[in-house]
Amino acid sequence: MNYPVMLTDRIGREYPRKNEYLRVRRLKAQKDTHPYLVALREYEQAEKTFLATLKAEEPQAQAQIDDKDPKVRQYLIALFRAEKMAEFYAPYVDLCYDAELAYRTAAKKVELLPAMITSY
Repeated sequence: MNYPVMLTDRIGREYPRKNEYLRVRRLKAQKDTHPYLVALREYEQAEKTFLATLKAEEPQAQAQIDDKDPKVRQYLIALFRAEKMAEFYAPYVDLCYDAELAYRTAAKKVELLPAMITSY
C-alpha cells in the first residue's frame, strides 16, 4: 500500500508527511535499518532520559526560588520546565508531530508565563 506524501486536515490544509518510513514500498524488509525509524527510536530514548533528568532537577530549582507565594512558585517552576522542554524538543520538531506539539506548547509557555508572573 502506498501512502500519500501530503496529509490533509478537516479544513483542507495540506502538511508534508513526516514519517518517511511509510513512503517506502518494502516496509518489512527495512524496518530495523530505515534511517527514519532509527532516528525516531533515538529520539524516544533521549526523551525518556530527558524527562527523568528534568524530574530530578525540579527540586533543586524549587529550592532556588525565594518567593513565598505558592502561585508564583508554581508559575516559576512551570517556566523552568517549559524552558528546558523547549530547548530539548527544538531539534526534533521535523522528526515527528509529538515533538512538534511539545515544542510549540513549551515555547508558548515560555512566551506567556513571564508576563503572568510579573502581573500576578
